[in-house]
Order: sequence, then C-alpha cells, then structure tokens
Amino acid sequence: MGCPITYDGLVSDGYDYDVIVVGGGPGGSTAAAVAAKAGLQVLLLEAASHPREKIGESMLPGITPILETIGALDAVRGAGFEVKTGATQWGFGSRDWDLWFRDTDEYETSWFVDRPIFDALLFDAAHAAGADVRQNTPALGPLLEGEGDAARIVGVRTAKEHLRARHVIDASGAAARVVGERTLRRTIEGLRHRAHYARWRSSERLPPPRNQQALFVGLNDAWIWCFPLGPDLRSVGLVELEDAPRRDYDATVRASTVGELLGANAERISPLRHARDWSYRCEHVAGPGWFAIGDAAGFIDPILSTGVLLAMHSGLAAANACAAIASGGSEADEKTSYADAHRSMFDDMLRIVRFYYEQNGDRDALFWESKRLLSGRVELKPQKAFMMLTSGLIGNLALEAARGEAPRSADDFVCVHLEERRGAEVAQLYWLIEGRSDEPALFQTRSFNLTCLAPRYNNDPIRLPELRAPLEALRGAIDDSDTGFESLTAWWSRGGREALRSALERLPPELRVRRVFGQ
Repeated sequence: MGCPITYDGLVSDGYDYDVIVVGGGPGGSTAAAVAAKAGLQVLLLEAASHPREKIGESMLPGITPILETIGALDAVRGAGFEVKTGATQWGFGSRDWDLWFRDTDEYETSWFVDRPIFDALLFDAAHAAGADVRQNTPALGPLLEGEGDAARIVGVRTAKEHLRARHVIDASGAAARVVGERTLRRTIEGLRHRAHYARWRSSERLPPPRNQQALFVGLNDAWIWCFPLGPDLRSVGLVELEDAPRRDYDATVRASTVGELLGANAERISPLRHARDWSYRCEHVAGPGWFAIGDAAGFIDPILSTGVLLAMHSGLAAANACAAIASGGSEADEKTSYADAHRSMFDDMLRIVRFYYEQNGDRDALFWESKRLLSGRVELKPQKAFMMLTSGLIGNLALEAARGEAPRSADDFVCVHLEERRGAEVAQLYWLIEGRSDEPALFQTRSFNLTCLAPRYNNDPIRLPELRAPLEALRGAIDDSDTGFESLTAWWSRGGREALRSALERLPPELRVRRVFGQ
C-alpha cells in the first residue's frame, strides 16, 4: 500500500466515477489527489466552499512527504505560514521540557498554518492532479445495493443527483455523512474533553530559540495551547474535562503563563468558539464499497496535534487501496491492509496520548513508553522513538514510498580510514557511510547511516569529547550536502565527494586520513 499504483482503466459498468471522496478537508483532498494521480476517475465533493473556518493549525513533520506526493508541498512552503520547530511543554510533570523536530533526522520543521488557506491549497492540489472537484455540494447519504449488513455502498446522494462510484471514501469528519452507521463508533473513555479557542493579537512570543515552538501549558484538569500564526497573531485554546465546571476562558488564559507571555496589551480578536473533543474510534474503517478516513474513522485528543496527520495518512492509504483494487487486487485483502495500517498508527498515537495524561506529561516516562511501543519495528533511543512516533514518521506510507523511489544497494559504502595519534598512542578509526536503514548507526542523515568503527574505543568513539567534535563535524558536512532520499552514488557524484574532502581537510592534526575507499 505504500507505493503509488497507476491504473489506466476507464469508468464503466454503470458507474460515474471510480472513486467519490466526500469532504474536501486535508484527508479528502489527499485521497482525491492520490487516486487521480494513479489514473482513477475521481470526484471530490465539499459541502461548503473554500476557504472555510477550521481549527487545527499545528502541523507535524509527517505530513511533509504526503504534501510532496500530492503536489502541494511547494504551495504550502510558499504560503508564508509560520515555521514550527517543535513543542515546548510547561507545567506537565515535574519539569518543563522541549521537543525539537530536528531530533527526528527527517524533517527539522513543520508549520503553523491558517487552516482556511491550507485546506484550500490541498483542495486545489486535488483539482490539479485531475480530480473533478465540486464545492457547495453536500452528500446527503449513500446509495446502496443489497440488503442489511451485506448492502454495498455504490455512490452518494446529493440534492440534485445520484452519483455512482466503485468506491466511496468518506472524509466528511465526525459527521461521517455517508458511512457513519456502518463504522460502529465507540467513545474512548478517559479522553472526554471540550475545547474553547479564539485568536489573539499580541506581538509577544516565546524568546529564541523557542520562538517557533508550539506552547502547551498544563493546569489542574486542563491545558492551554498557544500557537504563533503571524507576527502578532496567536491561536489560544483551552481544553478541559467534559464533566468539570466550565472555566471562564478569558480569565483562565490571562491568569496563566500563556497570559503572561502574551502580555498585558494582548486582546482577543475573534469570537470564542467551542468544540467537544471527545476521543473516539471506529470498529470498522472499511466495508463493501467504502472507506472511512480522518475524523470519520476516529479522533484522538489534540494534545499531540495528530489530527491532520492521521487524516492525510489515512487518505493516502485508502486511495492507494482503491488503485490496487482497480488494477486487479483483491478488495477484501486491500481493505484488510488499509484497516491494519490505520489501526497501527491510531493505536500507537492513542497509547501515547493515554500515557501522556496518566503520567501527567512526565518526559522520561513518555520517551520510554514510545520505545516500548516501537520495540521490534525499529531500534531507537527513547527520546528519538518518541519524536519519530509523535511526528508521524514511523510507518508513514508516503515516506516509505519516497525512499523506495531511489533504491540503494546494501553493498554501497564509502569508508574513511582515520588514524588518531596522541603522543605514543595510536588508534585506528573507520568512518563508514552507507545507505539509510533501520540498522543501528552513530548518526543518520536523510539518506545515509553514518558509523565509526573504533575497536580501541569499543566502537563508541563519541563518548570521548576530543573525538565527538570532529566526528560531529563530519556528520554535519554530509548532512548539509544530503538533499534527501538519494543513492550514495548520486550523492558522491553530485558533490558529496567534495563536501567530504573539505570536511576531512578541517580535521584536527591528531586525526590523519590514511585512505578513502569504497564501492
């Protein structure tokens, strides 16, 4: 399911489209774009018109490869959105702490977006990919063939017509307008919250280096988010327990550390909006003729900003399943694979959110729980495991496909034989550059694993301060010249050789290059 599939068939057998996608948010637009790029005939229906108001401005790096897949990455990068470097946590657990996307080794930044603009850009990308798009066209319900549980969804009803399709992807949010009763939605106990949010005008933000961080502040039985959306525009939300007495939003914000950060002259400039943040999941996310994606398939508390990521990831997976079925794959098998992929990412995110609240945000506990969740899939240190998991870069189908587009031979390598001399002592070190994999490595860049064999130092030379700095400098030179997802041969011929040569020339005199060899 991870790789794009192309299909050259034509709509027939009484169908108007191969795929109808209901809902023009990030998940629906992703599904429509991917399916259209695969050669399917696609209709994307949006009940309102873009741009339309939507909450959820804080993005995760895991959407980046999906944006590239659907052809929207350049538009998003060029939209002027605020850059996001990670998240800062105040008042959760015994100490304050930061998460930095740069620690994922994949994408160092994401964005705080203006959702009306962001959603419109993705909707336009679906149109550019070849989907037939319609706005102000709500789906009123499904078209069915058959009876009872065996009934198949064969299209949707609108106010003006009945539209038939081989597959319907419901991306209409929590309403699940087409497939709602078939999903068997279950509320997730312990995560019943409500949110109140608005926009504020303030020129103040976290000081550098945290000036591009999402800020989360923990209170007793509640928490506040604060996101920078522009030079003097902030999104501020209060999330509290559903059954707790309702707090005064303005008074709570102003009395908190968020209020102190915004400053005495800050003012709320939008109406106060409200939402029930009841977490839920669906027992069924696919069935005869249909897929549910995004909030139609489940919703997890927004503490980790996973909503848009889950929507886009599930949209990608559902569209690839439709294309695989169209090219001769088994519908039952593809829907089982889709359900498994959705369940895996949803389960991991949900368990971390639950653990987050149970541990009151204790950093070390969260890191170790993330490593435990990922055990057997990838060996990572606890902090890296948490970052990769919560950033949406574990099991990301678009990222896997991007890596697969530039296959690398496992035998390709470059080795720099270094000799360290300190007085009469001599040590041999072998700096090894190989294609990126899940194998343990001293460092990783976008395309490569970097290790240093050093028998004298138990193959762990960076534990010595005198070696850590030069080895990190070598890593930095390779990282700076690595454009991402390329073969070692391509990197070497494109400029990697000169980048490595320049870095080796800057090594301290205690390190001497004996030879450079490889394949």
